[in-house]
Amino acid sequence: MRRLHGFGRWARLLPCSALILLAHSAVGAAPKVIRSAHFLVYYERWTELPSARDAGRIGEDRLGEIARDLGYRGAGRIVIAVYRDRRDFLQKAGVTGMGPIGVVRYPESIIYLDVSGSRLRLEHMVPHEVTHVLLLRLLGPGRIAKLPLWFNEGLAEYESRVWTGMDDAALGELMRRNRALPLDKLSAAFQGNEEAVADAYLQAWSVVRFLAAREGDGFARRILSALKTRPAFASALAAGTGRDLAGLDRAWRSAASAARHEPPAPLFWGLFTAYVVGAVAAVAVFAKIWLALRRRAVALEGDEAVTKETEK
Repeated sequence: MRRLHGFGRWARLLPCSALILLAHSAVGAAPKVIRSAHFLVYYERWTELPSARDAGRIGEDRLGEIARDLGYRGAGRIVIAVYRDRRDFLQKAGVTGMGPIGVVRYPESIIYLDVSGSRLRLEHMVPHEVTHVLLLRLLGPGRIAKLPLWFNEGLAEYESRVWTGMDDAALGELMRRNRALPLDKLSAAFQGNEEAVADAYLQAWSVVRFLAAREGDGFARRILSALKTRPAFASALAAGTGRDLAGLDRAWRSAASAARHEPPAPLFWGLFTAYVVGAVAAVAVFAKIWLALRRRAVALEGDEAVTKETEK
């Protein structure tokens, strides 16, 4: 009995001990790493392990395609560090503010990711930041400075996202409200307020998408190859596409303004319609059942009345 009693006291301490161990692993654990063919993905908390695995898998899935688009043939693994805690991410990445969710630290070219959001966001973040890393490795710290920020970010968005009806509607709103900036002023907008930054990403992405549609999939590879031997981006753009910056701006604006930008039906109205149809159907079924029961009750009352009359 004493042994059982002693075990019972230890058993009561087990949950507390487990919590202490979990807290220790969450706060003070040394970084762990997942290795793949081309990536080293670091994480600290056990809760970050699924995101670390996903980041490595997404990177491996998309790396070959992005490298081909950019004309990158280098070697060496890409380092990714994932953080589920927002404060940890901001501290380790060395950034401030609530906006960034993915950062590449130059010149180390290490990718820092805030993985506190959905897995769908990770599908976008990893190819986006991998594009930045490959651009840095392809051009080097000196030539990367020649690349306008709008083209750098627009190309990363092009490699990481699929154009949807919502984006088409947002671009239409951008054009209708005359918020599209000249391309030689667009890079500065990435340092503006939240709305200005969102507009800048959308416009940059749209311009790069326009180039891909008009110049073919090799457009980025040609421009970047020309930039290695040209003094400025404008001359590299002309060598790779035959367009100057002003001509590209005019052509893009003409195409963007001429396109039909019809906003998709709001999700709210679709759900509301489904709710109304379901409610009407439920009422109809209920009414049918109630009428059937009512007829049955009337029939039973009639049978009882006939029986009583017969007994008299």
